[in-house]
Amino acid sequence: RDRNFLRITAGLTLSQQRQEEGIPKMDVFAWVDDQRERNSRAFYQLLEQGRATWTPRYIFNRCCVKWLVDGNVEYGEYYDEYSPRNGCNGGCNRDHPCITLQFDANAKSTIATLSHPLDPFVRCLDCLVAQEKAWPLSATEYCLDGYLRANETFLCSQNGFGSHLIKVAREEREASDAAQVAALEEEEQSRRPTKRPRRNESEGEGSSVLDAGDFAKAMDVALKQRLQIDLQDDPLTLFCMRRVCKSFKKIATLIASAKVKMLDLTVTPLVNGRQRYGESKVNGYDTETFDDDGFGGPDGPEYAAEYVKRDTVALAFHESSDAGKGGYQPVNTADAATFAWDSGKLDCNANEDAYEAEAAYCGQMLRIYFHPSHADPIQAPSRENMYGEAKPSLGFLVAQFNLHQPSKGSCVNVSNLHGSVGIRYEVMECNTLETEDVEEEEEEVVEYETDEEAEDGYYHPVATKGVECRKKHIQFSGSIKILEVQIDFGVLVRLHARKVASELQLKISTILQERPLTRTEKEYLQVVAAAAK
Repeated sequence: RDRNFLRITAGLTLSQQRQEEGIPKMDVFAWVDDQRERNSRAFYQLLEQGRATWTPRYIFNRCCVKWLVDGNVEYGEYYDEYSPRNGCNGGCNRDHPCITLQFDANAKSTIATLSHPLDPFVRCLDCLVAQEKAWPLSATEYCLDGYLRANETFLCSQNGFGSHLIKVAREEREASDAAQVAALEEEEQSRRPTKRPRRNESEGEGSSVLDAGDFAKAMDVALKQRLQIDLQDDPLTLFCMRRVCKSFKKIATLIASAKVKMLDLTVTPLVNGRQRYGESKVNGYDTETFDDDGFGGPDGPEYAAEYVKRDTVALAFHESSDAGKGGYQPVNTADAATFAWDSGKLDCNANEDAYEAEAAYCGQMLRIYFHPSHADPIQAPSRENMYGEAKPSLGFLVAQFNLHQPSKGSCVNVSNLHGSVGIRYEVMECNTLETEDVEEEEEEVVEYETDEEAEDGYYHPVATKGVECRKKHIQFSGSIKILEVQIDFGVLVRLHARKVASELQLKISTILQERPLTRTEKEYLQVVAAAAK
């Protein structure tokens, strides 16, 4: 009966796999029998291992060994219905042992109930009893110190059995988390210093209450003596201060305004960008000269845009002569601030996938980098080439601007999506040259053989003439002078907040194994997430 069933189903579902393994079609049923025999031997080997681990024998004989080892069956890409190591689908009619955890709200403890008193379960809980972290209530029930989440993490990390054998109802976990959060917040509240009662004017001249003017003077002294030093390299704290009150917002704004004038910024001009397609599109990939906009999709990057790098332009902050805020201007305005490009002749008729096609030309790009100092809370990201070899860091890319065909003689002001970084430049020269050239001469047939001259029905050419092949080309060239770069303090806040958010994710994953997050921790996460946007 099994063989007849396999003739209908297995020959279709396993044919592709057998072809890849080089098995002839005539041996398909012998191959299936061989696989079943191998898996049968593997199952009995698994059964013997289970009998040695999950004692006593009389309890194990009622249990499903596939459940004890692998849990429920998981259907996926690598699922093998004949393998004994794919879990149990629930049709075994055998017991599925587990440890069920419940929360005791009165004792603030965890109750562990064993469905079957198997030795690996009993040894684990007896070990806690020996450490005075638990005590038995019966042969199959234990009371564990502490809230449910920490005990669940401990039991799931045991080597004697898998985490799938620990069962916790959602209601029990929520009740334990709520009680634990309440206890944590009560403890946190008790650690806070008690507020002194506010004095009123009836207490006479001895009152120490500061008026608005005295408060402003006191904060001014604190700003000059300590806050400027302590907070100028802490953008996230300044971001939080701006949300406290008007006085703190004023202080934070003053510190941020001073910090934003002390940055190390550079502009990297990239010219003659061209899209590259095919298997060699990422050959020589370098984050400094390649654009990742074409990267993505389930099948990898569609194309890679490669540019030619010009000399990096260093910037320094200059105060504005008028009421403006000032900005970063090139250090050497005579030479380094100006860069030029020339695309060469581009084929107007070529397919867009061609490297020399007009459609593949991306124009120019300006990239602005921030280089943090040792005092800054963030450090420049490391950089590697496509072979994993370390290369000098470029700093943080804070903005990039695409310039395909700028207009000559204009001073352009552009900003990024957030409006936090802007650049002003002057188009010194911009040329577009269209030409039509004779690339090669092709032969065109003007006369064929006659019916009498043709042999076997084939007409061969007897006369040809040369025909010119003309191609249209376009060429872009020009030069641009960088005038000024504007940057907002929010750029530093975002970079710092993203670093803090990354560190918090690691910290939170550890905390959640022991307890839920408190209200204060959740609020801090929300503030960091808002600053990172």
